[in-house]
Amino acid sequence: MNKKSGLIGLAIVVIAALAVAWWLNTRPHPMMEANIDSSNGAHYTIKLPSDLKPATFNPAASLEYASEERELYAMIIDESKEKISSFGLDYDLDTYMKIALRSVDSTGLHMLDKMSVGNDKGLQAEVKSRYKGKDVVYKLTCIETPRYFYQILIWTLDSKFEKNKSDMDAMIQSFKERN
Repeated sequence: MNKKSGLIGLAIVVIAALAVAWWLNTRPHPMMEANIDSSNGAHYTIKLPSDLKPATFNPAASLEYASEERELYAMIIDESKEKISSFGLDYDLDTYMKIALRSVDSTGLHMLDKMSVGNDKGLQAEVKSRYKGKDVVYKLTCIETPRYFYQILIWTLDSKFEKNKSDMDAMIQSFKERN
């Protein structure tokens, strides 16, 4: 074997190894299903990466999970439309999303993507911000069902966003309200 064909073979092995490493780092992790019955009366399921563990961030949240190792965090807040109406408020999904965005960024200057999660309509925004001196990326998705509004907030370090993005998207798309 000559030197040129040896280098070509080595290049092919290196490219294959890099492709396998990239695939292993970007594929979604095994998922577990969380069935939530919130104190607000909401019932829903969501699939979470199996390395996420229960956590505590916000007393208003009905779901809070984290992977400290991957610096990946997930939280859901559910709010009854009936309760919102009892305060004399009349929210639509757009208004609800704008209010929810204030919790992660005060500028309010974000592109909102219309989407659907199952049969329910939603809005989503990616917000880059700083939290405790670190650059983070929040994926905020607000979903409207006949009886509830849901805020699904998933975040990670900006440096880990691409690695965690497929799991973040899988969590959001797995959300389903139960009756």
